[in-house]
Amino acid sequence: MRRRIERGLTLVELMISLVLALVVILAAATALRVARRGFATVDAMGQLQDNARFAVELIQRVASQSGYLDDGYAVQTRPRDFPLADAPQTPGAVQGYDDALAPDGAVGVNGSRGAGCTTAAGPACRQAGDVLVLRTQAAARSPGALESDHASIDCMGDTLKTAPTHRDDLGVSVLYVDVGSDGEPSLMCRAGSTAGLASRPQPMIQGVESFQVLYGVDGVTPNAPADAAAVVDGVAERYLRADQMVVAGDTAATHENWRRVRSLRIGLVLRGPPDDARDRAPAPVLHPLGAGMSSAADPGSRFVPETDGRLRQTVAFTIQLRNAPALP
Repeated sequence: MRRRIERGLTLVELMISLVLALVVILAAATALRVARRGFATVDAMGQLQDNARFAVELIQRVASQSGYLDDGYAVQTRPRDFPLADAPQTPGAVQGYDDALAPDGAVGVNGSRGAGCTTAAGPACRQAGDVLVLRTQAAARSPGALESDHASIDCMGDTLKTAPTHRDDLGVSVLYVDVGSDGEPSLMCRAGSTAGLASRPQPMIQGVESFQVLYGVDGVTPNAPADAAAVVDGVAERYLRADQMVVAGDTAATHENWRRVRSLRIGLVLRGPPDDARDRAPAPVLHPLGAGMSSAADPGSRFVPETDGRLRQTVAFTIQLRNAPALP
């Protein structure tokens, strides 16, 4: 049998083969990179949506129960021997501060702005967002019991375990945005009671860059005492900022305005991990409360994102306060 003559590749054929192989490898690597970026984007979007759902559910539950009073204190007039009988310690179920950090001291009696935040127009203030203080009362498991029915929760998700001892014995939840040691902003929670707040705030949701609140009021004019002759039907007529609830030099009138809050408009801006967006194009201006409620007088109603390759999502929702008239 004649042997077949075996021949190798010529130099030209070898070069062509190497070029074709390199093209295939580059195409595969590019496809893999695009696929991985797509998976990362989808995962980041899912995480943003989960965080948004959790934030909405928790804030809605805590806010909707605010203003509740146990039966014994809701139907009886305030006894003279209760603490602060003639001067209520709290202005009502809801209180807030514009462009501030967590209040100091007990029950949020002063909204501090924090380092670098001197005016509402400053960038540090816009990043800080608003502060929302919510108050409610636990219900006793049974008349005269020392333990609550564990139905009411604070912003940490913990139940209010102890039954109230007097009308002003309320659970307090304070929500605000702050930047942690890792450089990531989070929606923070300080929980406690009218006796004082917890010493250490706890992060609830990471990646919240802006937390904005408007207050739906009934019979309230901005920065003026509530009209005693106005028809109060429990329905919000307009939405005001926290600074519009304040009557200069009149604490009693300011407290009365806060007691006429009937609903809350909440706006959030959440961001994902770095470099999870498909491109680094400059992001458009975001409106946490919705474009219709954006105002030049409220810098926080417009949020200008950084060009950092992060996905962002805005969430806006309204909460009706069913117990709003309960704290006189």
